[in-house]
Amino acid sequence: MDDSGRTISSSPSAPPNSVFHALVEAPGRRGVRILGLTREQIIMASISTVLFIIPTLVFVSLLPFWDRIGEFAFLQRLNSFIAPSLETAYELKDEPRLAKRILISSLTLVQLLLLSKFIALCVRSVRRHALHVWICYDRTKLLRYFAISAVVFLGLWYVLFFDWTVMAFLQDRGPAGSRVMFYSAMALPFATFIFGHLAAIVALGAWRTISQKTRRSRLTTNSTT
Repeated sequence: MDDSGRTISSSPSAPPNSVFHALVEAPGRRGVRILGLTREQIIMASISTVLFIIPTLVFVSLLPFWDRIGEFAFLQRLNSFIAPSLETAYELKDEPRLAKRILISSLTLVQLLLLSKFIALCVRSVRRHALHVWICYDRTKLLRYFAISAVVFLGLWYVLFFDWTVMAFLQDRGPAGSRVMFYSAMALPFATFIFGHLAAIVALGAWRTISQKTRRSRLTTNSTT
């Protein structure tokens, strides 16, 4: 199977450099799609997420058991490095206990979603699809989309969990600032899903490429000795 990675076939009705078009519609060679779903399936999944999954997660985030999870020493130490603004965020809320519960649950659920994209690689069909995307898509464009998703995800992570300065500023701006905070929080699960999906593809594909080059180098060395 060729590992060179060629161009993506594109529809004339969509901009060739559109990230949305590439993720949702444009197939690579052999009809492989980055997300593995058709446009209609992506739309249905997005609607289901907004109408059912996100409300369910909001309800779950309010349950009291998150108070105990937030007290785990390992999570406290981990979050002190990757989400140091949590303690500041608690103090800015009128109800610190409820705010702590919501923030801990949101942070943990995002971490689990990101981790699940890599755990899913243990499934053969998921791993095969990831390798097909790595092989059948233009490597430069795929890495570009990965970089864009990383910037969006890390930017949202930074303002929501790492440095609360922006959120504190928006909180003082009244309803307009609250809307921006709400939309940022709503965008985070989607950004996490896209970034985690592309990160898993890139990590697996890079490992495959490195393994192949290492194997060829060993074969070449052995043949010359």
